[in-house]
Amino acid sequence: MRDRWKSFLFFSAAVVCLFFAWLLVSRFSGRWERSDPSVLAGPALSLKAQKEELPRENEGERESLPSLERSETPAPEPWVVYVTGGVRNPGVYRVDAGSRVYVAVEMAGGFSPEGDAEAVNLAENLFDGRHVHVPRKGERTPAAGLPAKPSPRPDASPGSQTLLDVNGATASQLATLPGIGPKLSEAIVADRESKGFFRSVDDLTRVRGIGSAKLEAIRPFLTVGP
Repeated sequence: MRDRWKSFLFFSAAVVCLFFAWLLVSRFSGRWERSDPSVLAGPALSLKAQKEELPRENEGERESLPSLERSETPAPEPWVVYVTGGVRNPGVYRVDAGSRVYVAVEMAGGFSPEGDAEAVNLAENLFDGRHVHVPRKGERTPAAGLPAKPSPRPDASPGSQTLLDVNGATASQLATLPGIGPKLSEAIVADRESKGFFRSVDDLTRVRGIGSAKLEAIRPFLTVGP
């Protein structure tokens, strides 16, 4: 009798243990099946799941969740520049907006053996449609796109210095012309960048502040490259 009772107790204990084991397995198995896989995929997908699970009547709460869409600013259009002169591969090139002259020279293969590297301001800003001309060694009259060197002095006589290219000169160089100060030289550069290159020295009259008398005073110091 005692052996039967003892066997019954062991059997009952085994049944209870099996029951609790089954209960635990069922509970965790159900939780795993009900878990949202988007939570395991990262914070962004978790937010998406939260938005999708919200009922339609909770539109305000739905909109309050962080937006998953990234606002992307379109990249600016590349600039097109024309590189000539003392470079290995003259031609038309596309450069990133905001680039400087050295980028155009590098894209054209760098300086050729006859290119005058000292005549080029590599740090100067480019702009769309610019003609970058790299002077060759010994070249006196620069073409459009790069400043001449040296720039004329107000007290210099015509013909005693290299002519200044109005399409490539900087504002500081233009300011050295007779009767042209910093304000007017900046106006010349601004006009050139907004309306395009000057086709002749006479085109300078389109700049407000330059009349026929002032034009004749600075004409001997200027040139316009081809």
